Amino acid sequence: MRNFDNLMPISKFAELCGVSRQTLIYYDKIGIFHPGHADEKGYRFYSLLQHEEFSLISMLAELDTPLEEIKNYLEYKNAETFLSLLKQKEQAVTKKINKLNSISRLIKERQKITGEALEIVEPEKVTFNRQPEAKIILSKPIEDDDPAIFPEVVSELDNLLKRKNIETYEFGAIVKKENLVLPFDYKIAWFYTTTYSDTDGTTVKPEGLYASTCHRGNYDTIGISYRRLLSCLSENGWLITGDSYETDLLGSYTQKNENEYLTRVSIPVKKKI
Repeated sequence: MRNFDNLMPISKFAELCGVSRQTLIYYDKIGIFHPGHADEKGYRFYSLLQHEEFSLISMLAELDTPLEEIKNYLEYKNAETFLSLLKQKEQAVTKKINKLNSISRLIKERQKITGEALEIVEPEKVTFNRQPEAKIILSKPIEDDDPAIFPEVVSELDNLLKRKNIETYEFGAIVKKENLVLPFDYKIAWFYTTTYSDTDGTTVKPEGLYASTCHRGNYDTIGISYRRLLSCLSENGWLITGDSYETDLLGSYTQKNENEYLTRVSIPVKKKI
């Protein structure tokens, strides 16, 4: 006669495994995991020994393993297939950890940028500060002044980043130095994104002294802030030494109204001798 002292009904086993009764019923129904014992009256029970097997099923499910794949493994399991499974899932876990680390870094960067944006009291004020070197990846050059091509250019850059699995945390636009003159005619030369990765096609935003101002409003009116910044530099004896860099501080991910967007415009400068 069987010893049922270590057997549990479905509710108790579900509690032990941290799942619902419905999950166990479903797994039983589709043939993945059955109660291991039945008494003379036909009542079915799970054994404590089944907890280890269910933990494996839970782990596989957590790693987005298809149920059919789990079922197939359980039907034909042995030490060799178990070892192969563990190696395969170790690779999956490593990939998932890397992805989560990437998301974590992005969250921290967005927290930092958004926090800085909320502390800006006078967005139209021109400020001067040293900015560190940053790795950037450029879109293809924008030769056409028609903004209608911008979505295509951004989409192409985004596809490149996904294809090469490049981690990025900022997005912006660049205006060439030669176009940073009054009267100002706004013309984007490239879109860019900032990255930590060393990969083919990476270039550098140079370290140095930058003059910056913030533009409050949608991107169609950003020329107003450029003219304000360029006038300040001209009137106070500053020389422009490179291209300008725009950075989204508050955009569509935080603001419902485009008029509340906040974009930082930074131009590398040096004082006239």
